[in-house]
Amino acid sequence: MQQVVPSLGPREIRIIQQAYANAREAFGPEWEIIVHCHSELDAPTAVKVAEAIEPIKPLYYEDPLTEAFSESWLALRRSTRVPLSTGREHSAARRRHASATPGCRHAPA
Repeated sequence: MQQVVPSLGPREIRIIQQAYANAREAFGPEWEIIVHCHSELDAPTAVKVAEAIEPIKPLYYEDPLTEAFSESWLALRRSTRVPLSTGREHSAARRRHASATPGCRHAPA
């Protein structure tokens, strides 16, 4: 069973936001940045991270939540304009999940 990281606090969210802002500043707008979370976040934290990274306009936010379809995916999709991705190594269930969730796609291999 995959371990889910408990909610991150405001300090950790600020660190994440600053780190990605620094990356965007260093690389500039011509480089695509992907935010990958290895399916380790809980839903409230995934939403907070999405809010933190939205200003850098990442190419997509990959695997913020566990792969199983849940209301958490819908809540996350509704909370952000950042494109969501379910990752590269898909099971058939993950591909169906991405296809069934509006605004969610799987990353190109």
